[in-house]
Amino acid sequence: MNKIGEIQDAFLFVSAAPPGKHTAILCRDTGEIRYHSEEGDLDEIGEEEIDWDACIEIPHRNDLDLGRESAPP
Repeated sequence: MNKIGEIQDAFLFVSAAPPGKHTAILCRDTGEIRYHSEEGDLDEIGEEEIDWDACIEIPHRNDLDLGRESAPP
């Protein structure tokens, strides 16, 4: 079971770079969080077989639209 701090760390990692540069996924089966960075040599996701249906991609802060007004109906 993941602690909220581990998920928060993954969120901060993804949000520390422009969208698409850092990726983090949470594997629901194992509870493991894996990281990938386009800017460095960090690649825990790699070429291996990953069941993407059993994973949740950690969003970038810009993907959440926090602090933005919604469009009028």
